[in-house]
Amino acid sequence: MVNKLLTIFGATLIAAYLLLFLSGSVSIPKAFGKAEVPSKVWNVTVAGKQYQVRVGRQAEAQAEPQVQANQLDLSQLGDQSRVQWSLDLLNALGNTQPTIETVVFITAWQAGENTNAAFNPLATTQSADGATCFNYINGRCGVRNYTSREQGLQATIETITNGYYPNILAGLQTNQPELALNDGELGVWGTGGGNVRERYAEVLAMAQRVTDQVAVRQQLVDYALSLQGLQYVYGGRSTSGADCSGTMQLVYLTITGKDIGATTFSQYPALEPIELADIQPGDLWYGQYTDDQHTGMVADVDGDGKWDLINNGGLTSSMHVDYDFLTEPYFNQHTMGFRRAF
Repeated sequence: MVNKLLTIFGATLIAAYLLLFLSGSVSIPKAFGKAEVPSKVWNVTVAGKQYQVRVGRQAEAQAEPQVQANQLDLSQLGDQSRVQWSLDLLNALGNTQPTIETVVFITAWQAGENTNAAFNPLATTQSADGATCFNYINGRCGVRNYTSREQGLQATIETITNGYYPNILAGLQTNQPELALNDGELGVWGTGGGNVRERYAEVLAMAQRVTDQVAVRQQLVDYALSLQGLQYVYGGRSTSGADCSGTMQLVYLTITGKDIGATTFSQYPALEPIELADIQPGDLWYGQYTDDQHTGMVADVDGDGKWDLINNGGLTSSMHVDYDFLTEPYFNQHTMGFRRAF
């Protein structure tokens, strides 16, 4: 479980940035806000270990988790074009194993520019065939509108490597965002080091909050797994014995201090509805049967990229794991829905 990328602090930095601009505090350039971004997997290094980050949208929800072992699908958080563009820029500069912090630096830089220039999120003035003037500086063409994403990316590369920005270039190539945060060079660029640094700090602060939630999810799953073998007792709510909903109540009360209710009939209508495509570890599944209801905690226990169900009762008389449970008729033919408890 600890190997899942959602439990890694670094990966949540990107998620934090996306939450930041989705909240409205950072706006997206028009040229990128409507872009369709293809699903793509990138290798990213966090604390010396290599992981995969999946960026893009999935065509439709599948009966499989979006978050797989060592992967993070960011599609549920909204448009990914700033993140994808940052990864492409780093790859073109020779950094094929960027750290999350380096990616976040470029996305924060884009937020600092906050330009509507077409395909030009870092507001470069580099000339290119067919490019038009977005604005004028002292009567001369300034920031450009580029004709395509590829042309804008190439123009940005040519600017960064023109010899005027050695610290920015070195910082991006060697995963040293603190080196790239060079006031003098960012001042020459026109963004200003203070502006980028402020955005970067906002991302890091929000990342901590996101990380806290990720850590709680991991604790929920770990505690639920530790209760395997707990005897099913109808109406029970303790480690001496519990039913399906009482076990979930016990897990959430122990880890989060939140009482989600003792029965499925009280839990299901009170908790936040979520779709299959949005499930994260620690969320709850509910099923309706002829005479009763059933619930359990969703997680990818064995890391095979498929959702499992940690539940008490159901197909056995104790707390256990049903692997790849959505392929089992007992569950998939009786699914009421999924709920989020925090």
